[in-house]
Amino acid sequence: MILPMAKLLSEDEDFISYLALNKTGHETRNDQLWQGYALEICNGPISLKYGGAKDDGYLFCRQPKDEIKTFCENLEMFVKQGMRSMQFEPSEPSFELILERVETFGVKVHIFVDDGNASSAIARWDAFGLRFFTTDANLEGFINELKKEFAC
Repeated sequence: MILPMAKLLSEDEDFISYLALNKTGHETRNDQLWQGYALEICNGPISLKYGGAKDDGYLFCRQPKDEIKTFCENLEMFVKQGMRSMQFEPSEPSFELILERVETFGVKVHIFVDDGNASSAIARWDAFGLRFFTTDANLEGFINELKKEFAC
């Protein structure tokens, strides 16, 4: 079964890289609503998948503050206002995403996946990462897919 997912594609169509997110379930903690998710990073033939298990730390806060909605709004401002950079890290720090406009090259995407932090109660600050270039059009597609996947 192929799961639906929001995918941010690289601009390179010959050696494709991407970041993908898909929702996996809800969890409640002390009157807060948390959304589980799975994350995949891919560089050509190599892909790494994280999250999706019931007890892992791959969670977005949905209430009282909706992190996915805020993430989408920040991505939209980055694209529409031509911002130079943007950074996002969820409250449960399992990844960090940095977007940076680079003259003549487009948008550089950096994603660092802190699986050690998501898998244990201790922040480890060690991470696997991926870097690629993308376009505003690819970012707009990603935003639309995120909104659909996470219903925001």
